[in-house]
Amino acid sequence: MKPLACVLVVCAGLVLASRAAAADLTLNTVSVATAVDLGPQDGAFDLISTLDLGAVNNNGWTSFRTAFEFGLSGIPAGSAVHSARLTLVMSNFEGERSLEVHGYAGNGMVELDDFARAGRVASAGLGSQGTVTLVMDVSSFVAGLVAEGQGFAGFNVREDPANAANFLVMRLEGLAGNVLPLLSIEFTPPGDQIVDMDIKPGSVPNTINRASRGKIPVAILSSPTFDATAHVDISSLTFGRTGDEASLAFCDADVQDVNNDGLPDVVCHFETQAAGFLSGDTQGILKGRTQTGARFRGTDSVRVLR
Repeated sequence: MKPLACVLVVCAGLVLASRAAAADLTLNTVSVATAVDLGPQDGAFDLISTLDLGAVNNNGWTSFRTAFEFGLSGIPAGSAVHSARLTLVMSNFEGERSLEVHGYAGNGMVELDDFARAGRVASAGLGSQGTVTLVMDVSSFVAGLVAEGQGFAGFNVREDPANAANFLVMRLEGLAGNVLPLLSIEFTPPGDQIVDMDIKPGSVPNTINRASRGKIPVAILSSPTFDATAHVDISSLTFGRTGDEASLAFCDADVQDVNNDGLPDVVCHFETQAAGFLSGDTQGILKGRTQTGARFRGTDSVRVLR
């Protein structure tokens, strides 16, 4: 691999819900190949060209694309993926170029049809600065594969749109030694995923009168990797001093953004008496399951009146 001339980071910042027992996994490729479309451009690639391993080029007539796959067996079924980063090292010494990464569910072996599979998951613009490192956010794509129980994450890298003026071929570095690309994944194994919640939104402190026969509003907050409105199985919710109390009364039908972060939150109401708070309790616990059956929990502080 050539010395790095600079580092270019291409990824959106993520604000993740707090969570426990997160794990990190960095994967090497299990299969990699380069294919060529000899032209004219018809969307089908003609042959796998091992002599041009790592080539990425599109001059409007002849195209090279490189594809690679990662095994996901190290992520237990039911895990919640919080982030995924794809690291590529690209060499380009000629003008401005446009790079796209398309993702697909693989099978552990790159095949000719994989080079035409579409589904853009990341993109970057490259200048003729030589060799650069790209770190691309592919969190949503990888999370979807894991949720579906897919065994392999596949990516093909292409130049798009075409650059008719190019003569030199861009290249992915490090492939021959199976060192790069890398896929780094942060996830929580099966168990209780920790989600953010807010007891009595807008109230500080969260005072609860345990003698009240009213209801306690609780907001389940979304994050960029957890959409409460789509993921939460409302019927599974329990809330109270231990989190196992069957105190759910109802959930609001209207979508709300309780914490003004631009993400939709779920607000549910729980029977105060059924929640079972005692004097001296300092936290309320919410438990539930997602639509796919994964467990989650959240906590927030409370001040219990005698």
